[in-house]
Amino acid sequence: MLYVLWGPDAYRLLSRRREIVRGIQKAAAVPAEHFDLEEKEDSDRLADFVRSQSIFTPQKIALIQNPFAVSKKEYKSLLQDHHQAKNIHLLLLSETKPPKPFHFLLPQAEEFALLSGPAWIKFIQAEAKSRGLAIEPAARNLLAAAFAGDSFRLATELDKLSAGEPVVSVKSIKHLVGELTPNFWATLNGLKHPDLRLRLKTLEELLARNESAGKIFNILAYQWPEKTAAFAVYDGAVKSGKCDYEEVLLDLVTSN
Repeated sequence: MLYVLWGPDAYRLLSRRREIVRGIQKAAAVPAEHFDLEEKEDSDRLADFVRSQSIFTPQKIALIQNPFAVSKKEYKSLLQDHHQAKNIHLLLLSETKPPKPFHFLLPQAEEFALLSGPAWIKFIQAEAKSRGLAIEPAARNLLAAAFAGDSFRLATELDKLSAGEPVVSVKSIKHLVGELTPNFWATLNGLKHPDLRLRLKTLEELLARNESAGKIFNILAYQWPEKTAAFAVYDGAVKSGKCDYEEVLLDLVTSN
């Protein structure tokens, strides 16, 4: 069986990977082998792994990182041949969308884009509930803005909170404001200034601080309701691979 999991949201992608592997291992207690196709020896090792079969290990699981680093005809044939295999499970794990030579994989690919807007709020609520936590709306909004699509950091914070009170309030997470880059919020407002030069200077400053472009985009989306339609278009463009968040932010501040 072939699985294709791709996208920049590593937390949700890895959660789905664990779910798939657990489902396979319920039927057969077999370990998962790891391969990174940016390493030439792993490409050869994967081919040997798929070809070899043992009566003692009728099921096999291969976790394949950087699965599109190899585009040889033999490799693509291997993927096609094991599309519906019942004894070999190939999990392709990638940050990026399958490129053109691998578009035959798209119908079964699962995307894990960075979440924003209502989907991000829904994710926060679901993760909190899974840990036995209830979140007050104001606290939920602070978490949404503080982590802005960073599901790994959000999950880590919720894990910490689950050891305390069952209801999360703004008071219980007020430390998050202090953990943000100093003057982050004040600086962020510069992206909405009427002076183009100041907007560009602000964007340059934020990126120079190594602030995530995706985080900046998602926080602005919450704070700039009059541009909701524009943010939806930009978000779609990023998720379809037409551009990245830095390009979107530059276009946003220069067209303001």
